[in-house]
Amino acid sequence: MKRFTCRLQELDEETQEYLRLVYNMAGKRCPGMYLEAPPAPPFGKVAIFAGPVMMLLGIVWASSSTKSAYAVAMLFAGLMMLGGWLTWYGLRSVFRSKDDPANSFVYFDPNHVYQFNGNDVTVTEVAGYEKVRAKTESGVAQVVFTSQKETTAIPITNPNKGILIETYYNAILDLEDHEDSKWNQLPPIEMGGVAKHIAVEGGYPISVDSARLKVRDLPQQPSRDKPGVPGLGLIISYTAAAALFFVGLLGFKPMRDNSAFEHAKQTGAPGLRGYLMDERNTSHREEAKKLLADKYTPIIERVTATVADEHQEFRTGLVAILESLKTAPQPVVSLQVIETGIPNNPDEKESRERQLRESLADAFGLYVGHELIAFAKNPDDKKAHFELTYTLAANNVVHWKLAVRTTPESEAVSTRIFTVPGNASLTESVKNSVFMELFKQAAPVIPPPQFADDGW
Repeated sequence: MKRFTCRLQELDEETQEYLRLVYNMAGKRCPGMYLEAPPAPPFGKVAIFAGPVMMLLGIVWASSSTKSAYAVAMLFAGLMMLGGWLTWYGLRSVFRSKDDPANSFVYFDPNHVYQFNGNDVTVTEVAGYEKVRAKTESGVAQVVFTSQKETTAIPITNPNKGILIETYYNAILDLEDHEDSKWNQLPPIEMGGVAKHIAVEGGYPISVDSARLKVRDLPQQPSRDKPGVPGLGLIISYTAAAALFFVGLLGFKPMRDNSAFEHAKQTGAPGLRGYLMDERNTSHREEAKKLLADKYTPIIERVTATVADEHQEFRTGLVAILESLKTAPQPVVSLQVIETGIPNNPDEKESRERQLRESLADAFGLYVGHELIAFAKNPDDKKAHFELTYTLAANNVVHWKLAVRTTPESEAVSTRIFTVPGNASLTESVKNSVFMELFKQAAPVIPPPQFADDGW
């Protein structure tokens, strides 16, 4: 049995007009059995709204994304393709011709079965069948045509109509074998009308005219009269997708750069450093460097104005470190605390060093700004940028000095030795002494957390 599938508009004109007429009359006064599927949801109206929204969201998202331009371009192309398809589908559904079928249906006539789904038509030639039966397999109702060479199954949505269709085709077989030439010599279209009357009414009509057919001609040989280019839709889709990808790549690369820079400005020094570390960002590098350097300017001015001339070498070293952090990928410097002397409890030496190191790091971080400087312990094979050495003397008196070096390999510059009375905790005494001697202010203190008043 010959079968082919094509668009309605690709069929020959005779078959197109025939199917439109059958659809518009819902099979009434036609020579075949008409089964219409349940009305489909209004996907067209949804699609005509969802498509432009999806394309707009794709443009807005892509133009503000900070992700890779390749990833943005790929997703942009996908959203535009899907949104464009939905829009086109919606427009076709809403503005389709009144004569074109809007719902799916199956139409059985004496020579062919037409399965209409959307705008696609599957035409199956059934002339020459020897047996027809309706059955249900795995919950799917179907009408099965059998000939000497093959078997063809046509699915239907209404199992009860399957019996009528089986009766209809068996009636055609009976008419062809009828003894009376009044019936066996009928043209196919009139034979279909009589068979339909037999299937529906349960008996032969008084005459052929009783079928009251409005359709007077059957397509003799339905064919694809306007064949499309094989794979044309895929070729157009792939070409459009590739074009959208390259357009997106060219357009969104600078947009991604601009968006990344705007985000960097809002997130301060860490954001500016992140912008500079990403080699894809090229449009605003000089401006980002200047903005990052400007954040260190007030701190450097404060150090220059605060640290006394007696610590000029220390001040110069500290300023040099802060200057180097302007362009550093990460604002990390090392801090080491070394305890000397012979304390009463030497087993706690490591704990005291750690506590003083962490406390000093917090205080320096608050003084400079945690986003502008961060402290870490130096590796065992490297010298620290800041090195505090203290000695525990008699009566809990502590002597300390602070050395600074601009790089782990450079020579250190040390302050003179200062003495702290032993009337307070070691950590707080040394930390406050360092800030009072060097910066003429008490060590900054981390403020306590603020809790909302919950009414209790």
